[in-house]
Amino acid sequence: MGLVPEAYYQFIVQYAPYFYVIPTKMTADPPAGQKNVTVEDGSKFQANYPVQIKDDAHAEWNKVASVNGNTLTMESNLQYTYYVAKNGKVEGPDPAFGRGAFPAA
Repeated sequence: MGLVPEAYYQFIVQYAPYFYVIPTKMTADPPAGQKNVTVEDGSKFQANYPVQIKDDAHAEWNKVASVNGNTLTMESNLQYTYYVAKNGKVEGPDPAFGRGAFPAA
């Protein structure tokens, strides 16, 4: 058994986000034109992780710049306003994915 190489893990994080998505509900409605999104559990996210921010009406990709408690600060301003009442959530990679041991192929 061996560990997944870091380069492979980063490739997966960047190019296969739906393979291991962790959805987290928003707790406030983040308006368009700013970078902060408040979620139920900020511990599921890390800086530099790609995320999809979405609700029933809109969706966009962004990258987490920093995490402060349950507030995620994105690298880019939000393009849309998202609503908790419209199932607003943030989806990102599981921080633990690929960090364990896997049997050799």
